[in-house]
Amino acid sequence: MFLRELYYLYKIFNQDRFSNRKKRGLQFFFLKNIVDHAYRNNQFYREFYSKKKFHPDMLRTIEDIKKIPCVDKSALLKNYRKLIDRKKMKDYKVTYTSGTTGEEFSVYLDDEANDYNNAIFIRTLMDQGYTPFRKLGFYWYREESNSFFNKFGISRKVIIRQDSNPEKQVEIIRKHKIKYLYYFPFKLLELANSFDEKHLRSLKLRRIFCIGEVLTEKMRAYFEKRFGCPVSDNYGLTEFNIAAYRKPGMTYYKTNWDSVVLEFEDTRKPGIKRPVITSLSNYFMPLIRYRTDDLVMAENSRIKRILGRESDFIKAGKKEVYLGDMVDKMLDFQTVKLFTFKCSGNRLTINILPKQVHDKEINGEIKEAFMKLAFKKVSVTINKKIGFSERGKLKLLDMV
Repeated sequence: MFLRELYYLYKIFNQDRFSNRKKRGLQFFFLKNIVDHAYRNNQFYREFYSKKKFHPDMLRTIEDIKKIPCVDKSALLKNYRKLIDRKKMKDYKVTYTSGTTGEEFSVYLDDEANDYNNAIFIRTLMDQGYTPFRKLGFYWYREESNSFFNKFGISRKVIIRQDSNPEKQVEIIRKHKIKYLYYFPFKLLELANSFDEKHLRSLKLRRIFCIGEVLTEKMRAYFEKRFGCPVSDNYGLTEFNIAAYRKPGMTYYKTNWDSVVLEFEDTRKPGIKRPVITSLSNYFMPLIRYRTDDLVMAENSRIKRILGRESDFIKAGKKEVYLGDMVDKMLDFQTVKLFTFKCSGNRLTINILPKQVHDKEINGEIKEAFMKLAFKKVSVTINKKIGFSERGKLKLLDMV
């Protein structure tokens, strides 16, 4: 509801003025309430916590969150019927994960949680430079049903469908006089490489907010140069909306403390952590200490760099190569519009979609660059088209 969303926006802006001590106290209050609710009203958590010998009374401070057993996607997928609050079945919204991990996950939110998350979303974009009630070019795979709020709400989304070609996207941006974009990085890369810099800058965009895929620092700088406006990165999961974000010039990602509790587990990779996230608002389908599939670099309980997933680290002989470094390497070749990788052991195939002007000698330079990186055998294949998934994401790496 629009009025409830406005109320929540007022509430969270007021919370932002709290001292750090008061914020921690309020975060613990949110945590305690949702854990108590899950234990008393949710069959899955009641059985799971009883089996793990955990009780909500064991929580005395926010640091006690580590006493709560973690859950993962596979456990929740097996227990959907037990996980959802059947009393609220008339008032809920369903969102779906992209299924890139091989398991599509349906996330149910009650209406109040959805409105609260929308308010957090608006506050997050405003902190990154968004002006409320201005049109937001929102890259998505389908039209949204609530078109009234898209036209008259606080964030007035203009849906740019994933099946729109670059020319159509620019047409929509110009037609609606859009000054803010909310995009997946690789769709933005396709757009950035489809026109010259002067044409892109003539759009006079004010801010670009990236989401949904890894955005390397080199990509971010490239987008800023091409579009002539600041580009920020948002770490969000369908399960939690935007958990953290980083504006240009920031060393660390800023966590939406009043929406999630963000923790980190060690992994086998030195210096690399796995986020564990707790939603503080969704009582309909609680996600408490949810172990994600993501990998990050973190210091002092804050994200420093988003790395992607375990599968984004490729073994090439004795060396491990990070997919983000491969992306950065491809950005050096200005005549390549888009690209994907296919890897089998030490053999790497790079599929490229060239721009109109592409010297085939560049293919030899690409091979040489990736052989220096780690791969013994590298081939480059020219494609007439590189497609995106139905959910709008690019399958960047294919392991065979």
